Amino acid sequence: MRLKLREWVLLSLLFCLLYFFFFMDSILTRRVTKKATNQFVHLQMQVQNWHLEEKWRRFQEEPNTIVVLRILSNDLPPLHSSNQSLLNTKYILEKEKLPSGFKRLWVLNSIANKDKEKDLVELLTSHGEVFDKIPLVLGKSVTAMESQALNPNAGRNKGIVRGFRMGAKWVVVFDGCSFVTKESYDTLSTFLNSKTSASFIFHFIPMVRLQHKVQMNSETTYQHSFPYTSGFQECQLAVSRLYLHFRNHVSYFKRQKGFLFDERRAYANANKLQLLVDIKEHLNNRYVHCREAMIGWTSDKSDAASKDQSLISKCGYIIRLPYHPDDRSPIEQILLPLHRVHFRDRAKNNFVKILKNLSHNGTTSKKKLS
Repeated sequence: MRLKLREWVLLSLLFCLLYFFFFMDSILTRRVTKKATNQFVHLQMQVQNWHLEEKWRRFQEEPNTIVVLRILSNDLPPLHSSNQSLLNTKYILEKEKLPSGFKRLWVLNSIANKDKEKDLVELLTSHGEVFDKIPLVLGKSVTAMESQALNPNAGRNKGIVRGFRMGAKWVVVFDGCSFVTKESYDTLSTFLNSKTSASFIFHFIPMVRLQHKVQMNSETTYQHSFPYTSGFQECQLAVSRLYLHFRNHVSYFKRQKGFLFDERRAYANANKLQLLVDIKEHLNNRYVHCREAMIGWTSDKSDAASKDQSLISKCGYIIRLPYHPDDRSPIEQILLPLHRVHFRDRAKNNFVKILKNLSHNGTTSKKKLS
C-alpha cells in the first residue's frame, strides 16, 4: 500500500512539472508571437505610411494639371431628348481638343437606366477617358431615390475631390453637355497656368446656350457661333487647389453639406446658382476672378459678338449643347425661361413615375426609361 502511495505521489509531481513546463512554454510562445506580430504590424504601418507620405509629397509638389470635370446625369424627357447625354458626350469626344496639361474627368451621377449607363461607360472607355460612377442605390423609398438621382451637387463634389487627388491645381466644373472651343481653351489655359491665378480661389466662366443645331468643332470661334446662341446664362465654375486650405477657415463653407456644392439642394432648386450667388456675396475680387460673369437666368443678348469680346477674352466661355441633339428634333431650339420651367417640371414628374416603377420592379430597361 505504501509503495502504491509513493508511486501516486511521484506521478502527481511529474504531472505537475509537465503542466508547469507546458504552461511556461505557452506563455513564452505567445509573448514571442505577439512581439513578432507587433513588429510586423509596425513595419507594415511604416511601409504604408511611407507610401502615403510619398504619394502626398508628390501630390503636393506636382499640382500641375487642370482637370475638366463633367457631370453626366439622368436624361429628363421632354426637357431633354431621351439620349441627349450619350449624343452630346460623343460629340464632345469627337470635336473637342484638350490643350496640353488638361485632363478630362467624367462622373456618371446616379443614372437610373442601366442600359444607358452601360452605353456611356463603353463610349468613355473606348476613348480612354477617366470616369467615376455613383451608382443609384435601389430598394430605397421613391423619395430617397429621387433625392439621389436628381442631385448633381453630389457628383460635382465627388468629381472635385477626385480631380484634386489627380494632382489638379484647378478643377473646372462643367455640366455634361458643355462644349469648349480652342479659342476658349486658349484663354482658360493662359489664365489658369499664370502666376496671377495662384491667388484666386474661383474663376467664373461665362456660358451661352446653342439654340440651333449647327455643326461646331474645336476651331469654331465665338464670332462664328454668335448668331446661333442665346445671351449669357448661368456661368460655370473653376475651383483652385487653394480652396483645400481656404474651406477650413471660412464659416460659410464649413457649414456646407458637401465639399463645396450644397448637397441639400437638388436639381431645379438653385443647386449651382445659390453657390455662385454666395461666392459673390462672401468673397471679394481678390478671390474671385471674372466675377462679372452672368450668374442669373438669361441676360439680354448683345447686339454683336464684338461687344462680348472683352469678357470672353478675359474669362473664356462655354457653349451649352442642345437639349435635343437627335436627328428627329427641330433645328431651332429656342427655349424661353418660362417654357424651360414648364418642361422641367413635367420632366421631373415623369422621372418620379419611372422611379416608382423601378422601386416596385427593381430593374430597368432602355425601353422603360426612354
